[in-house]
Amino acid sequence: MLITATDVAMIARVRRPVVSMWRKRYAGVDAFPEPVADGAFDAARVVAWLAEHGRGNNRQPERMLPLLTMLSEARADVTRAMDLSAVLAFRAAFGETLVDHLSDAPGRAIDAVERLDRLTCFAREVRALGDELPRTAIAVDAFLDERFGAADAMQWFTDDCLVRHLPLFGAAALSAEATELIAHAALTLTDGAGGRGLLDAAGTGFAWLSRLPAEWPGRVGIRLDESPVGRHTRRVLQTGDWDTYAVADERGWGVAVHAALDADDAELFRRAALVDDDEIRLLVGPARLLCDETGDVVARDELLRD
Repeated sequence: MLITATDVAMIARVRRPVVSMWRKRYAGVDAFPEPVADGAFDAARVVAWLAEHGRGNNRQPERMLPLLTMLSEARADVTRAMDLSAVLAFRAAFGETLVDHLSDAPGRAIDAVERLDRLTCFAREVRALGDELPRTAIAVDAFLDERFGAADAMQWFTDDCLVRHLPLFGAAALSAEATELIAHAALTLTDGAGGRGLLDAAGTGFAWLSRLPAEWPGRVGIRLDESPVGRHTRRVLQTGDWDTYAVADERGWGVAVHAALDADDAELFRRAALVDDDEIRLLVGPARLLCDETGDVVARDELLRD
């Protein structure tokens, strides 16, 4: 199994630059394992090296191998990625005793899944795992041991596993600068909108939603979108500390943010039209569409005249 340098850092519980230092410092019989393909390392050799040389802050690096196997599978397959993020969301909602309950009283643990799934985003996948659920939950527990809580684990999984390796999520992501700008603008507008809350009108805005301050006290709504990106976005919200709601109606919110990166010209400007006269809509899309020299986008022209 091949793993990245970032994975090595996670296994050893060190920062990424420490891995680079090990590769430079140790030579000869003590040399850190060389990459075997495209900068990736053999997981078993890395774990053996860490155990033999006592490097890093993890005294049991071999415990990470089941998790690394699942991360490797998730980076290559959207369905497997969705299974892993679903169990991560379930573990965050259930608490740290999930693995014990799945071992001692599995029926009670499974029966709780719909009750805990406030945003209807993980119960379906968790139930479909069947006998595979306990093994996946154990791996997720190991993952949480390496991160700073469920929200941090979900953020790492989103950035390093989904966005970096799966085109479906890469296409829905934004740069760090763009997400910070959108989140800041959305919060500033919402604070001036009379406390009516902030809505992800696309239902797929995991990139900017994850940048909201954990302590922000306002309501956060998300439109139901059943694509893998939409379901994962709701998991990002559910593992956070926000006051969140899944909604079917966009009306009644102070600010609605709609990231329409994949929409065609007419659809993008149709989405920009206000549903509620008292609502502020923040639309995220390619700026080139505002400068279309052909001038044949009727929806855009109508919007700009309004």
